[in-house]
Amino acid sequence: MITLSDLRHEQVAKHVPGDAETLDYSARAEKIEPDALDDLPAEARLDIEIQLKSILEATADGILAVDDKGKVIQANRRFAELWKIPRSLLDRADDRDILEFTLAQVRDPETFLNKIYALHGSSAEEVDVLRLKDGRYVRRFSAPLMIDGFVHGRVWSFRDISKRKRAAAVLREAEEQFRGLVEQATTGIIIIQDGQLAYVNPRFCEIHGYARQDELIGLDPLALIVEKDHGPTREAISQLLNGEADKISHSLTALRRDGTTVELGICSSRFSYRGRPAIVAMTQDISEKSRIVADNQRYVEQLKSAFMSTVEVATIINEMRDPYTASHERRAAEIAVAIAGELGFDQHWQEGLHIAGHLHDIGKINIPAEILSKPGKLGAIEFQLIQEHAQSGYEVLKGVEFPWPVAQVAQQHHERLDGSGYPQGLKGGQILPQARVMAVADVVEAMAAHRPYRPGLGMDKALIEIELGRGRLYDAEAADACLSMFREGRYELPD
Repeated sequence: MITLSDLRHEQVAKHVPGDAETLDYSARAEKIEPDALDDLPAEARLDIEIQLKSILEATADGILAVDDKGKVIQANRRFAELWKIPRSLLDRADDRDILEFTLAQVRDPETFLNKIYALHGSSAEEVDVLRLKDGRYVRRFSAPLMIDGFVHGRVWSFRDISKRKRAAAVLREAEEQFRGLVEQATTGIIIIQDGQLAYVNPRFCEIHGYARQDELIGLDPLALIVEKDHGPTREAISQLLNGEADKISHSLTALRRDGTTVELGICSSRFSYRGRPAIVAMTQDISEKSRIVADNQRYVEQLKSAFMSTVEVATIINEMRDPYTASHERRAAEIAVAIAGELGFDQHWQEGLHIAGHLHDIGKINIPAEILSKPGKLGAIEFQLIQEHAQSGYEVLKGVEFPWPVAQVAQQHHERLDGSGYPQGLKGGQILPQARVMAVADVVEAMAAHRPYRPGLGMDKALIEIELGRGRLYDAEAADACLSMFREGRYELPD
């Protein structure tokens, strides 16, 4: 039987042509024996040595110790694994060979070598990040090996930080997407933190008559409001930050830079910005609403745009934690709307399904990111946590006054006609029509698209699943509409 250790050794051997032996990561090298140990019995010295060796092997960092001549004293298992050092090289314990082996893997070997020379015999501590040729990032820490107050060598510590780097890159990309969204919004968007404006978008600047965003950052938001509205605004901010309200909508009179005023409609919510409590507010100029009838429709469309921007912001926040299913909600929403169109539902019904589709997995924000992106099969407890996202989504959305049953769709999109679904085990007509349509769209997109734990199964298998479950698991009319529009070529899976 092949063990995990066998597999690990085999993987390392693939990186080192010609050396497929089982690796012994303990460096065969001399050890420093402080004079203080000389008086101890041999058995006691051996116990201490074993303990120190065990501690060294238990650390998550790769550790290499060299003496003042650069000769290898000790190297732990993690060091060999990180640098993919073969057994034959460790057996020789030749510091020059080991150095050349590591240099060959570094993108900038000259800088790497210069740092070693610069720190040789030094009492300074240094930390930096190395980029390896295979794309990995390694954090390197170096400290002097001190014995009796004198430098007797150097200890190098290495840690693979590639996952952290990749996660940071994904987060930066998501933040750029978020910023692109709000920068182009037709609604003024601001973030208030610590009693100051921490962010304003270009539309907010335009509403208040400012040319640049940096002119407003750091200002007290009350400075942009007429005095009669200071009290209500201060109270609204307090209620949001204290948790007395999740969302507050109101109107006020704002001051423009030139001293004129503008009537604003504001919708504010509490959220976390850079790890601390803050308020995000969407502002809309409503000055002309009562004077120009023609602008009413434009205003409604702007509010819809702002509403969709809010929905998309919520989706992007979810995507920051789960980049592997970044487009699932959008694609599932589009499929659901297409099915609704096939069934002849009106525009209002389809619009509600579009919103519900974008938010149906919002409950996953409560699931640890490492479970969402875990490659391979989930354990029973992990799968139970995943299942809780439907009820969590309902809890998040139930307080929002949508003109459609958005919260109920999030709660019921994993229910099945025969009662085998979750979280409530609803049957047949107990499940909302919108949720029945969403269930079909969700399954088709999930099966056809790639996931961390498997490649995409393809549209054919997804449609076969719907066909087999028609009338038993999935609504018959929704299933028929889905099957016909895909198989007859009237619709293709969104990108």
